[in-house]
Amino acid sequence: MHDVITTEVWSKTGMEGDGTLAISPSGEAIASGAFSARLRDLARFGMLFTPGWETVSNEKLISDDYFTKVKKATEKGEYGKDYLGTRLLKDFNLESLNASYQWDAVFEDGDMYKSGRTGQCLYVSPETNTVVVYYSSSYESEVWVHAYAREIVKQLFR
Repeated sequence: MHDVITTEVWSKTGMEGDGTLAISPSGEAIASGAFSARLRDLARFGMLFTPGWETVSNEKLISDDYFTKVKKATEKGEYGKDYLGTRLLKDFNLESLNASYQWDAVFEDGDMYKSGRTGQCLYVSPETNTVVVYYSSSYESEVWVHAYAREIVKQLFR
């Protein structure tokens, strides 16, 4: 897994530091995430999902049909039954939302959101060619700031 990410993504995008992926005691990548990187590198990674991917890579790394696949893979009716889904519905002030391809939220307008273990954010808006990233340590806090990323995009670009 390390070699694939290094060869196919990290080495092609001008990353400044190493990305790290948590592994199980047996040495396998943990499918649920546990990935960490520098904030600027996380933003570069997010840019790969926008029309402005050329700002971080000389080669298109995300296929043209990726977004169709993400939309198709969402499962309506299943979202919002766990802690994160319930909280995201409330904080994004929505009645329905979907998740797919490791994105914790896939919005009807095509925007995608991935949260971190303690409130970190990768928010990608392909339509507006925008990426919002931040770090936080607000896990289980009353004020969870992830919805701010969507509001930034809405206020500035829509």
